[in-house]
Amino acid sequence: MGAERRRAIVRRVLADAAGVQHSPRGPAWWVLEDGRDLPTVAGVPERSTFDWAELHQAMAAIPTGRWTTYGELAALVGTAAQPLGQHIQHCPACPNAQRVLGADGKPRPGFSWGDPKETRGQQEMLEAEGVGFSSGAADPSRHLDTAAMAALVEQE
Repeated sequence: MGAERRRAIVRRVLADAAGVQHSPRGPAWWVLEDGRDLPTVAGVPERSTFDWAELHQAMAAIPTGRWTTYGELAALVGTAAQPLGQHIQHCPACPNAQRVLGADGKPRPGFSWGDPKETRGQQEMLEAEGVGFSSGAADPSRHLDTAAMAALVEQE
């Protein structure tokens, strides 16, 4: 059963059983009569926002003419590739965003810059830095894996 079908079932059960007309947003949404939510009852520590400082440092360390992937950076800083990519897309403080590509070495179709004035594409910028492309993918010999990224960050 797909995720959307499960959400539809949950919405239906909530509507029929409790008259609730919106989708649950996870454990913190469920509040007991005394005001405690389920994570509090279970003793789960409060969630905090992810600290992206290590990502910014790693991105700043990517040298001109080299590239890495969202997944490599995510492994380095301890998160998943998707939220990391979303952060980069909306973060004006993320340096060298053009040097972060998909696992296939290709620019992501939905990529956009934190700076709306920037109109160049990732491939265009990387080619200007000396990275060659073949069939839309960046030269694999210019790729930095997680270990290489970690070494670069340590040198900073």
